[in-house]
Amino acid sequence: MSLSKEALAPALGRIVSGVYIATVSNEDKPDGMMASWVGQAAFDPPALMMSVNNTRDFKKYLSVGQRFSINILSKSNMDIFKNFAKPHNEQKFDGIKLESGRVGQAPVFSDCVGYLDLVVKSSADAGDHTVYVGEIVGGAMLHEEAEPMVHIRKNGFQY
Repeated sequence: MSLSKEALAPALGRIVSGVYIATVSNEDKPDGMMASWVGQAAFDPPALMMSVNNTRDFKKYLSVGQRFSINILSKSNMDIFKNFAKPHNEQKFDGIKLESGRVGQAPVFSDCVGYLDLVVKSSADAGDHTVYVGEIVGGAMLHEEAEPMVHIRKNGFQY
């Protein structure tokens, strides 16, 4: 029995996603994108997987060996969320406080729940997206009391 997209969309959309900002340091100029398809991929070594739409410019930073960070947003990070909700916003980092002492590393937002630093280990084609696996090489909780932001879609075929 095969299902139509219309029949599948409501159930697929109810898969709860966290809300994250993936960041990189590109020649000391930060770049980033909103990511909601992020999940733990392994315990040992610790790894995450992240799915990126093939039309995103951010993909150019995700070759094997490249470093990136995942910033875990909280419900109170609406300012960060709004800055990154528009994919072509050139001022994404304006007005957002960053952790200091991370020269040459991907930006980390001081007000996020926490972050993970990763190195891309592999990628796999997933149709209109590419799945990247990153080994976790660092990270920390910044605001343990903060409640992570979650996203529930009404339609599993739209963000």
